[in-house]
Amino acid sequence: MSTLASLATGFRTAYLDHATIAAQLAAWHAAFPDLTRLTTIGTTPEGRALTVLTIGVDPERARPTAWVDGNMHAAELAGSSVALAIAEDFLAAHVEPDRLAWPPALIEAARAARLFVLPRMSPDGAECVLTTGRFVR
Repeated sequence: MSTLASLATGFRTAYLDHATIAAQLAAWHAAFPDLTRLTTIGTTPEGRALTVLTIGVDPERARPTAWVDGNMHAAELAGSSVALAIAEDFLAAHVEPDRLAWPPALIEAARAARLFVLPRMSPDGAECVLTTGRFVR
């Protein structure tokens, strides 16, 4: 099993709660501290941290950068899974490029770039949807 596969919390097959998303980001950062940074950019009204994972060699260095966010609205749960999958693939370009079916030029471009990922922009609403099953606007 690859390192990335062993760290996965199931985001490719299930909608995750806030704590599990936070655990996924923390696991990647713990496994790859030289490639990642975790930054809290705010706190929700219910006290949940809005955590951004930065991925790239020398994460603080300015260079071509992309931003990925998901779950802007409460019921858009799939966006968080997609954001985490993008983050995992971007990490794979650095640590497990053979697992990707990407051309070498794309892998090199990913390695030269930096990625910011905020998997869930609306954690309070998403938690409500996940725990109650009701639609939240």
